[in-house]
Amino acid sequence: MVRESLIRAIKYHGQPRGLTDLQKKFIADVYDFLNKFLDNRVWLAGDSVTIADISLLATTTSLNSVIPVDAAQFPNVVRWLEGAEELPFLKVNKPGLEAFSANAKNILTV
Repeated sequence: MVRESLIRAIKYHGQPRGLTDLQKKFIADVYDFLNKFLDNRVWLAGDSVTIADISLLATTTSLNSVIPVDAAQFPNVVRWLEGAEELPFLKVNKPGLEAFSANAKNILTV
């Protein structure tokens, strides 16, 4: 939803190319919330991967292609993303992520 609304604002609703400061802050707030939530946790809802991780990984990797997660500011998010890199469902998501990233780069200039 977050990633689609960023593209939709530009593509269909006349927002000039690029993200507004408010949109950038919104993404940083998402990263900050997730970083705090992942403090002292490997996964979002327990000791193993759950549907919560799968769902948020798709969105977070898409946002990461628009505004990369700052490792110094959000170390728990980076750790979580790195831990998920070899998960089978993240590999399945890769073609869609690459298509989104290419589309986003054509539409956005950050």
